[in-house]
Amino acid sequence: MSATGTRILPTRGFLLILKNRLKIIKEGYELLSMKREELVRYLQSLIKEIVGLRENVETLYLKAFRRFQSLFITLGPENIETYAYMMDDHIEISALTKSTMGVRYSEFKVEKLPDFRNKIPPIMLSIATDYQKFIKDLVKLAEIEAKIEAIARDLETTNKIVNSLENVVIPNLEKDVKYIEDVLEEEELEEFVRLKFARDVELKRRSK
Repeated sequence: MSATGTRILPTRGFLLILKNRLKIIKEGYELLSMKREELVRYLQSLIKEIVGLRENVETLYLKAFRRFQSLFITLGPENIETYAYMMDDHIEISALTKSTMGVRYSEFKVEKLPDFRNKIPPIMLSIATDYQKFIKDLVKLAEIEAKIEAIARDLETTNKIVNSLENVVIPNLEKDVKYIEDVLEEEELEEFVRLKFARDVELKRRSK
């Protein structure tokens, strides 16, 4: 029984099977290692992107909120509520499933935002525009966060597989291959010695 749990047959046929299996596993290991490196680079770029985007979102929100507070004081709550009730539009967001290096994630797109034109006074329009930009950035932020989470999960799984192949599966298969090669080499040596002994005996017999 080998270290991989497979029954070892010290034959050339089984040696060929193990070598082919080892070759395929090593190729898979190389591909997964490349995938892991690409995922790490992609994850780092997303983290860098989300840091800047989060700062922009927070800055934009605070700017719009402070302006809204001033407007709230200027117009009063009754007027603000009146204009709010006039807005019967709603936000529409679509989601499209995509895949990068085998990692599935959702890509969001803001399809529709409330149309403020001719419904609110000019003093409110710039604030409403800021909030629209805030919503778009917030949706993008949610998309990137979900993508980071999906990639991080896949990276963790890929890393476990790569480590298992590198530290357990491949070394054990290499040990099994080496064991069979040693057994076959020993058998060949024994066969050579046996044939040589038989030949020497035959030569001595003929020389008599």
